[in-house]
Formats: sequence, C-alpha cells, structure tokens
Amino acid sequence: EEMLELAANGAKVLYIRAVEYARRHGVTIHARSSFSSAEGTLVLGPDARAERLAQGEHMEEPIVAGVATDLSQAKVTVVGVPDVPGKAAEIFTIVAKSGANVDMIVQN
Repeated sequence: EEMLELAANGAKVLYIRAVEYARRHGVTIHARSSFSSAEGTLVLGPDARAERLAQGEHMEEPIVAGVATDLSQAKVTVVGVPDVPGKAAEIFTIVAKSGANVDMIVQN
C-alpha cells in the first residue's frame, strides 16, 4: 500500500502500474539502485510478509514507510492574516498575478 501511494504521488521509484500489478497478484518487488550494488528493498504484500515471519525471518516494523520529495514545489506560510471575509482572496489574487500555481491551501 505504501509503495502504491508513493508511486501514485510521483516518487519515480517504481512505475505505478507495476506496483498495482504486484499488489493484485501477490508479486514481491525487489527495488534496487542502478547506481550502486546496495541490497535494495523488498516490497512485500501482507501474505508474503506473514509467510516470511512464519519461517523465522526477522523483519522490523517500519517507523517511516517512505519519503518522496518534489524540489519544484515550495511550502509558503503566511502568518498574521486577519480572519475577515475577502482577505484570503486578496492574498491569492496577488499570488495568481505572479504566475505561481497554488496546489493546496490550509487555513486555521
């Protein structure tokens, strides 16, 4: 599931259709780097994971399942904006005139 989420969000590690196929048919994925001889990562479905654990193989529980970055995006935080009607629209009108593409807005 985590690898599918990463692929769907553009991690560019594995092709999303390959991940979907592997999940649907219980295929284990061995992801390796083409730049080093490192061991790589096994992506297992729940059945394969349970089978390996039953065979006595030790697998730690992941603390972090995955991280993906996109250097073409930035997070901008605007503080001290008065909570009055039209203020957010005023700010984003200025942002739109700059040509910036706003992907997500969180107000609280």
